[in-house]
Amino acid sequence: MSFLLGDFKELNYNELVEINGGAGLLKNLATKISDKFKSGSSSNSGNSSGSTATTTTTGVGVPTVSSTCGGKTTVTGVTMSSSVNLGIDTSLSTLVPSTTKGCSGAYVSYHSQLMFTDRNLKDGSEFAKTACGTTSIVNEISEQYTKETGKSLTDAQIVAAVKKAIDAGMIDGTDAFVNDWGGAADAIGKALGMKGTWSYTTDASKATSTIISIDTKTNERDYDGYHDHFVNDIGNGQYYDPYTNKVGNISELKLTSEWKDTQGIKSAYRYLTYNPK
Repeated sequence: MSFLLGDFKELNYNELVEINGGAGLLKNLATKISDKFKSGSSSNSGNSSGSTATTTTTGVGVPTVSSTCGGKTTVTGVTMSSSVNLGIDTSLSTLVPSTTKGCSGAYVSYHSQLMFTDRNLKDGSEFAKTACGTTSIVNEISEQYTKETGKSLTDAQIVAAVKKAIDAGMIDGTDAFVNDWGGAADAIGKALGMKGTWSYTTDASKATSTIISIDTKTNERDYDGYHDHFVNDIGNGQYYDPYTNKVGNISELKLTSEWKDTQGIKSAYRYLTYNPK
């Protein structure tokens, strides 16, 4: 089975998982993941400020705890035997405890693009094949959403919000191409009821979130210098891959600003800025 990524290069799924989820990934990275929420912080590749998380949970339940994040007392987290359910498919997401001041007990959810299915979205399975950019935007918004509300972003919320961005013309509903990075982020944020506004910037010093464009290697071909995939810069030199649902070291990636067509922005970074109101 093959999937399409980036500018529609066909990559073998098993090969991509082996590349992005294999020996190149660092293990036990919990102490190196940042929330990036300190006032005035910027997120540059491998140099993001913020507080350090203490536990990373991928594909399993995490303890249910009380949170006062966002000025509200809420119950967050997932337990397999508890009636508390975040509405997150934990096989396709990574939950990271937020250590932003006032957010103790809240979990930021990073989601895989493969969460988009025909059950959740019309032609969702096709959409998912190329939804790395869209899902990367969602994951950056997820961080801020947890900071504001003390809650984790659920699958149902994501699908509904992405539909709004598609309806607004910010994201292509067929191949998930991001027509407007700032517009897409803001449409999703508004659909989630967030307080502030999102915008796109080319100035790294103004960015609160960073998405990285990368070239990938498969058993069928070597790196060719062109864009294949987007991943999230999650701070402290680490990235989250929205395809494999894995965390790795940014220094091991092949960043690229080159596209084989003229549609892509000629930069290895997509910087987003969140302005709270």
